[in-house]
Amino acid sequence: MKNQAGINKFHLSKLFGTEMLHLFDKMPVSVFIKALDGEHLFVNQMFCDVVGRSREEVLGKRDLDLFPKEEALAHLRQDQMVVEGWAQASCYDFQRHVVDLEGEKIDFSVYKSTIEDPLSKEIVGIIGMGIDKTQENSLYKKLEFRVNYDELTGLPNHKRMTAALELAKADAEPYGVFVIDWASMGGINETFGFAFGDRLLQSLADRLKQLAEEKTGRIFRLKMDGFALLLPLKDKKSEAVARELALEFEEYNFEGLVLSQGVQVGFSEEGIQAESGSQWVNNARLALNSIRGKKEAKWMSYSPALKKKRIRRFQLENRLRSAVDEQRIYVVYQPIMELKSGEIGMVEALARWRDPELGEISPSEFIPISESNGAIMQIGEFVMEEAFSMIKEINSGRAVPIRMALNLSIKQMEQPEFADRVMEVAARHQLDPKWIELEVTENLKFDRHGVANENLNRLDAEGFSIVIDDFGNGYAAMERLMNRYVKQVKVSQFFTERMMKDINVQKLVSHMVELSKQMGLKVVAEGVETVEQLNFYQKHQVDFIQGFYYYRPALRNSIRNWLVSTE
Repeated sequence: MKNQAGINKFHLSKLFGTEMLHLFDKMPVSVFIKALDGEHLFVNQMFCDVVGRSREEVLGKRDLDLFPKEEALAHLRQDQMVVEGWAQASCYDFQRHVVDLEGEKIDFSVYKSTIEDPLSKEIVGIIGMGIDKTQENSLYKKLEFRVNYDELTGLPNHKRMTAALELAKADAEPYGVFVIDWASMGGINETFGFAFGDRLLQSLADRLKQLAEEKTGRIFRLKMDGFALLLPLKDKKSEAVARELALEFEEYNFEGLVLSQGVQVGFSEEGIQAESGSQWVNNARLALNSIRGKKEAKWMSYSPALKKKRIRRFQLENRLRSAVDEQRIYVVYQPIMELKSGEIGMVEALARWRDPELGEISPSEFIPISESNGAIMQIGEFVMEEAFSMIKEINSGRAVPIRMALNLSIKQMEQPEFADRVMEVAARHQLDPKWIELEVTENLKFDRHGVANENLNRLDAEGFSIVIDDFGNGYAAMERLMNRYVKQVKVSQFFTERMMKDINVQKLVSHMVELSKQMGLKVVAEGVETVEQLNFYQKHQVDFIQGFYYYRPALRNSIRNWLVSTE
């Protein structure tokens, strides 16, 4: 048997001689042939490169002579499996350190099969091939990471979160999902750049991960909403947890800056109202979306009412796009009385929307939506044409003209050609600009050195009156009074409704009226519905009263006929 084995070794060495060596050396895989006793009878150049030895140093040697003990034993076990017939061929993976680069590893897949004597059919050796899978495995790992993890923060992503939420829903322990986002990430990126914003998100992720681990929970990265935390509630209320998360970042020290914008948190308890893990986190996201942009709101819990509200908003957004074309938007006019004379000094044009299925839609609902989806441009154009046509018709037969008040959206004012458009429509209807009052909604902020401000300056120069609407509700109200084009302010209905119930609101309104009059501005009181409100404004000598106490909004024909009959 020994002589036969010796003959086999000789034959094998002769079979893979110089010609075969030249062929195998060109192959980008390591090839080797071993005798049954483990002696290497043939190796190609790639095998030598992997082992880090010359061909002369490899031939005649066994695996224990060439590889670390643990690696060599693994190779020998696979040899035994193939020779003893456990499998016709063997394939296994292993890693080995690069000889000259400490810490680097190469991933290999090794394929082995037996060699039989063509006559006796006896197994005389083992042939094997090692394929370098390092790059392939590295690419696979990168792809796998991208599928399951966020590249910026390294946190598991939405896909991983969905599976975790399903497990949590089946757990007897109560859980809460908390969706967290930096309150003004857009402003951070604009001010400090996207690189700074990315570092802030990484820092936020690290801190949230630490908080999640402290609470034995998990954290995930969401594409749109920042982060989601899955936390056991145990004996703690979810609102208390949300409050803790919000307060943690109320003043956040980062790279020498104290960032006070903080985070906002939307949360949903235990998925009671969610059929799936995805629905659970969507509920928390819906709660977060309901407070976006509201600086005073730091956390919000999901409720079915929020979902109904979102569904309704979706319906309104879709229907609003075609509302003007299909003549569902119409204009009503509300008279505004001059307090001193008791005469109607102006009327305000107000947009209304009647949907055939949803009925009358409040302006407080559809105007904000129209501003967010751009429909306000079409609505504003329609209302301006209607209002200018209306006031032209009324004033054509009046000895004392009535002024028309028209609300403007910041979206309209930010259009470079807006002032030209207003002047063009007024000229077409042969209107004197002094008949038109353009109301700037105070709760919409714009750059006083930007396009909107330039448009207002031009309109003022042409003789249009600029009015601050909802005075006191918005940004930097006192500063806005310093603009030279402002001639009139309207005290917001918000204050009128509350001032008879709260002495502090009364004091505030008193000071607002007094300040405006000291600056030479006319004052309109909005939302007057009771005699007590009227008496208060009479006492403080406001110039105009607008509200249901005197006049409700009415359609064009009704207002026109009424004004003609009472002249």
